[in-house]
Amino acid sequence: MFKRINKEIFFYGPDQSVFTEISMNAGAMTVGDKIIVVAVLVLAASLFFIVPRLLVTDGASIEVCSGKDVKGKFSLNQERRFDVMGPLGKTIIQIKGGRASIVSSPCPNKICVSMGSLGKEGGVLVCVPNEVVVRIGTDRADGLDAVTR
Repeated sequence: MFKRINKEIFFYGPDQSVFTEISMNAGAMTVGDKIIVVAVLVLAASLFFIVPRLLVTDGASIEVCSGKDVKGKFSLNQERRFDVMGPLGKTIIQIKGGRASIVSSPCPNKICVSMGSLGKEGGVLVCVPNEVVVRIGTDRADGLDAVTR
């Protein structure tokens, strides 16, 4: 059982004796509280700009696979349009403006065509029925996408 009088809360035990008295300074922030709030806001604002730059890959090429075979690596800096043969037929991939997209595919639902495009930020385009995969590659000699520490 508790009772609030002005800005103080009194907690009562079973025999109506006061267990605890809590004084409520509503809205009063100490200097330490203000420093913590400012530090958290500065940290959040700086991470808002730093984290996206850390997540962007340096991949300037795409790797195209059909089934288990790698059909080739192509630069995102050179505009081109090429065909990749899959089990269902020909999938057309276009590189334009530093971005790669699937333009046409013989798959029934055309989900891969509506997936949009990918660029240096990374990602993957997949035509599952035709077994064609387009992903951002890296120019690393060891074949890794990224290294964490």
